[in-house]
Amino acid sequence: MTSADTPSWKKRASHILNGVCLVALLVVMGTVIYGLMLRASFERSYYAAVVVSILGAMVIVVGLAQQAIAARDALTWREMAEWQIRAAAQRIAARARATATVSAMLGPDSEAYYDQLIETLLDDMQSSVQLGSAR
Repeated sequence: MTSADTPSWKKRASHILNGVCLVALLVVMGTVIYGLMLRASFERSYYAAVVVSILGAMVIVVGLAQQAIAARDALTWREMAEWQIRAAAQRIAARARATATVSAMLGPDSEAYYDQLIETLLDDMQSSVQLGSAR
């Protein structure tokens, strides 16, 4: 199931749940930092613990952001691979119609299907390399 197939209410609920979890995490981190700051002010020490806790909170938030970015990139890569497989299947079907050789079934079990898939992927990689070197 791709992100385009997911119902909007499910996406909205997912975003709300993610937001609630983020707020809860920030509240817990804020409480810990506030407690350490109170302790540091009364004891006239523990300042290093306050600094470490603030740095740790920033690391956690950055890690969560990186995780969200990685999940989005994985979904993008999956959609791109699915698109390339569909494009290869359409190309094979077009070639079969043009040559009128429909003796073998063109499906994932066909050897020609994977040959065409590899050709399509290589063509795409070569065109992206050429675009990258043109910059």
